[in-house]
Amino acid sequence: MEIRAFAADEGGAVTVDWVVLTAALVGLGLATVAVVSGGLENLSTNISQDLANIDIAARWTNEAAVILGLLYFDTQAAADQEVASILSQVYRDDPQYYYDSIQSTMEAFIELGQAPGLAYEADVLAGLERYTAANGIEIDTTGGMTLAEAHAAHALLLE
Repeated sequence: MEIRAFAADEGGAVTVDWVVLTAALVGLGLATVAVVSGGLENLSTNISQDLANIDIAARWTNEAAVILGLLYFDTQAAADQEVASILSQVYRDDPQYYYDSIQSTMEAFIELGQAPGLAYEADVLAGLERYTAANGIEIDTTGGMTLAEAHAAHALLLE
C-alpha cells in the first residue's frame, strides 16, 4: 500500500474517536466515584454508629408485668427531651397541667381512632412520669389512664 493511500484512508480515525470517547466516559465515571465515595463512606459510618448506639433495653419499661415499648419516639431520651421542651415552653413548668392535658388528648385520640396521636401521647406520658419521678414531683393521677391502658388502647386501634 502506498503512503498516500494510507494517509488518505479514514477508517482508523473512527476507531480513534471511539477510543477517546470511551476513555473520557471511564474517566468521568472514576471522577464521580472519587467525589461521591467520601460522602457515602461518612454516611455509612454515621448510620453504623447510630445503630450501634441504640440502647434496646432503654426502649422498654416494665409496668404491671407488661412489657411496654416506645410507640412514637425512637429513644427514651428523645421522648424525655420532648417532655422537657413542651413542659417549659407550653405548660410553664406545671407538670400537673401537662398531665391533665395528656390525659384529655389521649381520650380524644381514642375516640377519633387516631393510633399515631395516641402513640405520641403515650410516649409523652411515660416521659412525664420519668420526669416527675426523677425530680420528686407528685401529681394527681386519680382517674387518669395508666401507661399500660394507653398501650392497650393503642393496640386496639391498630387492629
